[in-house]
Amino acid sequence: MVHNKKYEIILENFDKYAVEVKETLIQQKELSSKTTYIQTFIIAFYSLYTAMTLG
Repeated sequence: MVHNKKYEIILENFDKYAVEVKETLIQQKELSSKTTYIQTFIIAFYSLYTAMTLG
């Protein structure tokens, strides 16, 4: 049951992560190439993964 509650919180936070990633990508659109998009996505995904495992 603890895990279920944990995942509910993660799903609530996921929308916030998605918005942050989208805004970051929009900001970087003029600045950079696909490499930066991938790096940004990896950083955001890693942040989410860390939140899932530690949270």
